[in-house]
Amino acid sequence: MRQIIIMVLGLSAIVLADMTPQKYWELEIKIRALTIDGMQKRVECLEESNCSLDREMVIFDKSQEKIVQIFKEFDTTPSKELVYENRNKKLIEEYFENNQSIQEEIDSLKEKFENYSNQLSTIMENRS
Repeated sequence: MRQIIIMVLGLSAIVLADMTPQKYWELEIKIRALTIDGMQKRVECLEESNCSLDREMVIFDKSQEKIVQIFKEFDTTPSKELVYENRNKKLIEEYFENNQSIQEEIDSLKEKFENYSNQLSTIMENRS
């Protein structure tokens, strides 16, 4: 049993070896931007009177496919990214604090996310 645990820990270290705080933030920015792009397209669709659930789901699926592709380009997965984040919070935060351009990009993406999230909520409330 101990050998299995050591082997699993060793494999997870190898899997995460290529991730760095810089790559982490590059990945996060791309994923957040794609998420927001999907939200924007969904808002645009829902603002039209003829946006069917099927069309809305196609928009969502295409957005998810693009996100999966980005993870593949970074040779990682959402769960591996989460493991890296949990194991390297301090490094990730330090890199963020020392990079004004990343802070500005993340702030901009957060603002856009909140804006589209509010728009989607309002549209859905008005449909009920």
